[in-house]
Amino acid sequence: MAHNQRAYFIISILLFILGLLIFFFATGFVRNYIGDVIVVMFLYCLLSLIVAWKPATKTMSVFILAIAVEFLQIFLATTGSTTQDLFLGSSFDIFDTLAYGVGLTIITIYEISTYCR
Repeated sequence: MAHNQRAYFIISILLFILGLLIFFFATGFVRNYIGDVIVVMFLYCLLSLIVAWKPATKTMSVFILAIAVEFLQIFLATTGSTTQDLFLGSSFDIFDTLAYGVGLTIITIYEISTYCR
């Protein structure tokens, strides 16, 4: 496993654990927005483990997926299901897109500053 893949594997695990902790134990701003920052960073790291795309391509791919899931929430009634809430969220919030942008900016800057010198 290459150095950057090992790093993304470790970061993925840490972000996954942090995301679960936020999902099950946090409320308010932390759950609603910091959780969204964490989830897109997690998805970016997972994608980095399986493809060798440029950072911009990975960023746009994860952003499009996150926006698609966000808009899907408009059409799905909240069932109160923990599983649905975990994977799809519980309600549409346009400000989630800002959180996605923040998370992807952080992880993209990390990758560019660490691996694209």
